[in-house]
Amino acid sequence: MSARVGLGALLLLLVAGPLRAQGPLFTDAFPTEEFSDRRARVMDQIGDAVVVMQGATEYPGYIEFRQNDQFFYVTGVEVPRAILLMDGRSRRSTLYLQPRNERQERSEGAVLVPGDEAARLTGIESVVDRNVFGSVLGDFVRE
Repeated sequence: MSARVGLGALLLLLVAGPLRAQGPLFTDAFPTEEFSDRRARVMDQIGDAVVVMQGATEYPGYIEFRQNDQFFYVTGVEVPRAILLMDGRSRRSTLYLQPRNERQERSEGAVLVPGDEAARLTGIESVVDRNVFGSVLGDFVRE
């Protein structure tokens, strides 16, 4: 009987594994253009200013991640520790995401990472590694 239970559990993992591997990339609740329009309305309000928004962090334990409302409203991004910089002067947005962590993806599934694919999915002009955010912010402060 225990061999059958073990085999059943293995089959369940094999079937559920690929479904879970798709992971949270970007919401499909609204079209990408909706989020672009929302960012454009923010930029209309800020003029030449810069807006920096930080997304939510992971929760302790194994609680399903939920992005904060304000960040989700203008990005649709559902990954932890994301940062959005909206530059009113250039009217461009940059999304900063954590770099790919293949080890974590093996257990948690794929997530949105810096690069052209993330820019295409989100409609945000530039999606780059979160580790460069400090230096970019420093450039804005010096201007």
